[in-house]
Amino acid sequence: MKSKINFFFLFISLVAVLLAACAKYHGEIFTKDVANQKFSKVQQSIELPTSTLRSLLNKTNSNVMFKVMGDRVIILDNKRNVIYPEGVTVNQDEVFSMFSVSVVNELLSQGNYPNVNIEGRGTALTITYGDKTMEVATLCPPICD
Repeated sequence: MKSKINFFFLFISLVAVLLAACAKYHGEIFTKDVANQKFSKVQQSIELPTSTLRSLLNKTNSNVMFKVMGDRVIILDNKRNVIYPEGVTVNQDEVFSMFSVSVVNELLSQGNYPNVNIEGRGTALTITYGDKTMEVATLCPPICD
């Protein structure tokens, strides 16, 4: 009986470790200097009030998606619904850069700046807040979860 209980606890522990390992976070935070070295120069930058981004994060679960189109940024929730700016539509096959809400919140917790910059850097989209830059997004599609 005791060996069955030990096996059960071992099994539960193994499942918990595997679930934690499978948890996927989208995005990584770097210093601005490291980002400039790793992801090339900023070719386009769009300023967004930090308060606006914070309120948009409350309209989505787990992930948020960004794309610079022309001279504006478009932001989608985790179900690819446009949450900024209002009234815009996008094709379902349009590729967006997806970040975990938790990573964006971590970025925003590293200062008290009035604005964030959504940046186009060649093939990369970065978000800079003060002296920190977030990149390593997941492209959606093909991966949208």
